[in-house]
Amino acid sequence: MPTTRLPHGRRGFDRGDIRRLNAGNVLRELRLHGGLSKAKLATRTGLTRATISNITAVLKRSGIIRETSWSKGASGRPGRLLEIDPAFGSAIGIEIDIGAVTAVLSDLDARTLWRGQRELKHHASPEAALDLCHALIAEAMDHAKASDMPCLGIGLALAGLVDHGRGELAYGPYLGWHHVPLKRLLEEHFHLPVHLENQANCAAIGLAHFGSFKAIRNLIYINVGGGMAAGILIDGRLLRGTRGFAGQAGHARIHPGGEPCACGQRGCWGAEVNIDTTLRRIREKCASSHRRGPLAARIGSHWDRLELGAVAAAASEGDADVLAVLERSAETFAIGIANLANLFNPECVVIGGALRPILPFLRERIETAARNGALPQPADNLRIAVSTTENDTLTGCIALVVDHLLANPPLAHKRAAPPRSKT
Repeated sequence: MPTTRLPHGRRGFDRGDIRRLNAGNVLRELRLHGGLSKAKLATRTGLTRATISNITAVLKRSGIIRETSWSKGASGRPGRLLEIDPAFGSAIGIEIDIGAVTAVLSDLDARTLWRGQRELKHHASPEAALDLCHALIAEAMDHAKASDMPCLGIGLALAGLVDHGRGELAYGPYLGWHHVPLKRLLEEHFHLPVHLENQANCAAIGLAHFGSFKAIRNLIYINVGGGMAAGILIDGRLLRGTRGFAGQAGHARIHPGGEPCACGQRGCWGAEVNIDTTLRRIREKCASSHRRGPLAARIGSHWDRLELGAVAAAASEGDADVLAVLERSAETFAIGIANLANLFNPECVVIGGALRPILPFLRERIETAARNGALPQPADNLRIAVSTTENDTLTGCIALVVDHLLANPPLAHKRAAPPRSKT
């Protein structure tokens, strides 16, 4: 997660730096635990009550926190609860995926204020995708202005290898892009901070910020659709690696000589369980049974239009051919997850992404097989969960902006509107 850093060339902290670090600690506690009194903040942060009073006064003046209801402290004296004001500003999340560019405008609690999407043609150029991004971001900023919630930044999720230090998509195997400096291009155009991550990292960060998983410090999110990647949180921090390329679990070779992968190898984990492979195997299995099951009755002769929704419906009706293919997918999922359990010892593995419609039929079998495949000790408390929303990645994009804000909080007067974009 982002942290407050010294300006380039500085060798020590001054009083302003200390105050910013303390303010970041206060905001982190409010994000994790909701409304807290000053007394509770002092206990949780280890700061003196005088320091907490000074910091919270500054944060209230800036508008980033607000007072809510009264609460009695341990001494019986009432205290006002403090919380982050979700209307302090807004954030834009944007995802460049296979086939579409999607954008959301949200408040600081990741509540969606606006959503838009544009089709991205197969093998579209980076320039074409940027044009779509520009249009969507401009529309989102118009909605932010109309809502009187200035946009504080843009979080961008990408399918591929993201060089975090350089702010570029180093390699997008399914988009066919190399070394696209998206951070610089978008910042130059909109004059807003832009934060880049791959889809799985975004989703993992989003889970750590919002919802029922935010108390889990050792968590892996597996994003699977056309390909696969893993966002890995260790002790609450994202594992990026040397240049941000960690988490490419989809390219672990599970079945050498197996399905062809976009990376040029065969038998990669992501290639064995992705959407195209799953649908092709279901077509083949149903054809070998002369297409007599519930799935065949549902789609008739339109096998070229087979989609995951129809597969999920047929599985719920007990289609034996469909369930046989899903059983095979569950076994392959479990092999990879067992390896992740042995390597990283997570408390929870969450599976999401575009394959989500059929994941509920796999979860129990994946968990059983993964526990059996991993060492007993790391498997002991392992839990497998299936995402219940399609917004994991975009929620993570919002979390990137919120993370940056809370690590670098405003400590001056009330917020000022950010510079206007070129649009």
